[in-house]
Amino acid sequence: MPASKRKVVMVCDTMNEIDDQFAIAYALGSDEVEVLGVISSQNTLVHGHQSVHIYKAEAAKIGELCHRPDVPMLIGAEGPMESIDHPVGSEGLDFLVALAGDGVEFSILGTGPATDLAAFRLMHPELARNVPIIWAGSFLDESIWRKYKYGELNARADIAAWRVLYRDPFNLVVLPGWPGVVKVAVNSESFVSELRSMEQGITDYLAHILEEWCENKVSLDMDSSRGNKVLWDIVNVAYYSLPSSVKTSQTPIPEVDAAGSMYWDRLQSKIPLCTDVDAEAIIEDFWKAMKNLSR
Repeated sequence: MPASKRKVVMVCDTMNEIDDQFAIAYALGSDEVEVLGVISSQNTLVHGHQSVHIYKAEAAKIGELCHRPDVPMLIGAEGPMESIDHPVGSEGLDFLVALAGDGVEFSILGTGPATDLAAFRLMHPELARNVPIIWAGSFLDESIWRKYKYGELNARADIAAWRVLYRDPFNLVVLPGWPGVVKVAVNSESFVSELRSMEQGITDYLAHILEEWCENKVSLDMDSSRGNKVLWDIVNVAYYSLPSSVKTSQTPIPEVDAAGSMYWDRLQSKIPLCTDVDAEAIIEDFWKAMKNLSR
């Protein structure tokens, strides 16, 4: 294994949508990333009190299909924080603490609600400050927040945890969905066809869940772009697997209140926020990772 591989722990709400599954497979096949473990983050907003157990089972399935049963699959906090100063412990948190305590240099790729990330920051600040967090969530500016504030589930599923990250954003990189990450959209029909042409267990399964997702969108008449699917969470992996494909800018972040309102007249620290992506390059790197998994 190349010494240059970036060690990461993924914190995912796998099966909230389907993009976490793509992200885990991408990371496991990447030439540039070494996955130390996958923690299932809660999303009771979508799947109720059993969410972490549903997500762990799905993450484990992806690991098996990628022929990586050695990667630990752990359960994070079973519910969101009750308030900004009340973190929730879990076996996932214990795993992060053990790694950091042993001096392992790693980053966290957070593709779901920030519950476990906030617990790490609050309960073990001396260790957590040395661990970069790449979190998919929040908003780039006020106009985007006003337009999409009810569609961004990672922040809304644990507002208190989001506030913790924004209150002390040291070593934090945020990948808002709009306007950059949303560009990583694939056409269901052609993407499913290419996945199936690879004739692997993992790519067959990814094809199945992508096709099923898009068919459900049609049956629910959810939107006019129902033939496409944004693979949001693969951008977290691309941040390390193909750094040139993810553009960030030092941007001031606002205060966030208990209801998830963002106070754009009360700006705080500047942190790297994703402003654009090279979607074509990210998809190409994803295919490279899928080919690696077939070896």
